[in-house]
Amino acid sequence: MVDILYAANNNRVTPLSDIEIEEGDKIRILDGPLMDLEAKIIKVNLHKRKVTVEIPLFNRTMQADVGVNIISKAR
Repeated sequence: MVDILYAANNNRVTPLSDIEIEEGDKIRILDGPLMDLEAKIIKVNLHKRKVTVEIPLFNRTMQADVGVNIISKAR
């Protein structure tokens, strides 16, 4: 099975990640139940492709794990 991944003629391409986020960045959530909320990144785990964010909800600051594919940097 591993031979298939490394064969020169398999025509499979693995794209490189182009995510440029780091702890402390302000982001906007683009999808899901937290859509359109702005949050602050407190932890980045690109291996699992998720970030832990702080979100102000219900007069408190809550933490949530969010996939990196549904966030963008806040403007």
